[in-house]
Amino acid sequence: MKIYVKTLKGKPIEIEIEPSEKILKIKQFIEELQGIPPNVQKLYFFGEILDNNNTLAHYNIQNEFTIHLKYLFRENMQIKIEIFSSSTKRNSIIKVEAKYTDTIRDIKSKIPDINAHTQLYYFDKKLEDHQKLSDYNIQDDSIIHFLE
Repeated sequence: MKIYVKTLKGKPIEIEIEPSEKILKIKQFIEELQGIPPNVQKLYFFGEILDNNNTLAHYNIQNEFTIHLKYLFRENMQIKIEIFSSSTKRNSIIKVEAKYTDTIRDIKSKIPDINAHTQLYYFDKKLEDHQKLSDYNIQDDSIIHFLE
């Protein structure tokens, strides 16, 4: 069946999905299309918050019905870059203003004296330049690591 998800910007997203699918599946589609992590999404149907573990059928959501999306994060955020200097064996932290849609390359451009080939890490995961912060679920006040 086809359902619509109305975003905060007002433009509906069309999703093909089965009534037996869980709400979490819709959130995963939204993440693929909009880059909004499921953990910050809230879906509503006639004012009721939809639980991730329930199905569309549970809420009697039928073909061509519309549900509404709200999300909890701000467009702008601040992340911390922890720089470890191997020569001095000291850590320093700088704060960087960012958006969830910024790429890792964008973040690197905001760090003074950084080489474009320098690797950034988030929870021991190497961050790829072309990926967005939202792809890694990096949120406000997250810490990214940079080894000098």
